[in-house]
Amino acid sequence: MCIGCRDRARRVLERRGGDERDLRRQRRLDAVKRPGFELGVQLAAFVKSRPQLRGVVLANHGLICWGDTSKACYDNTIDLVTRAANYLNERLAKAPAFGGQITAPKSAEERRQIASSLKWPTL
Repeated sequence: MCIGCRDRARRVLERRGGDERDLRRQRRLDAVKRPGFELGVQLAAFVKSRPQLRGVVLANHGLICWGDTSKACYDNTIDLVTRAANYLNERLAKAPAFGGQITAPKSAEERRQIASSLKWPTL
């Protein structure tokens, strides 16, 4: 999820909604940059020390969640993704994504003129 890759992901997760009990059940782990054994060890220790968690957003990786059954895991995934989507939709209703448009797009005619002036390789 894009939230996990944001510099401010921890703050986003803490204020994205839900009651305090729910917020204690989902956290962001500032993980190592590359997957592998070290990340697995770090994740295992993180989760073991927080048995109330329902999921973890791995920095630069994404969402991992679980449940006692495959159905519970699926429901948990849907719930956490829905909560994240609701948070993002609320934020986008207030302001454009990524700060909004900086440069206006060129008209269709201007784009055609630029494309026709390009030197294409001959095959």
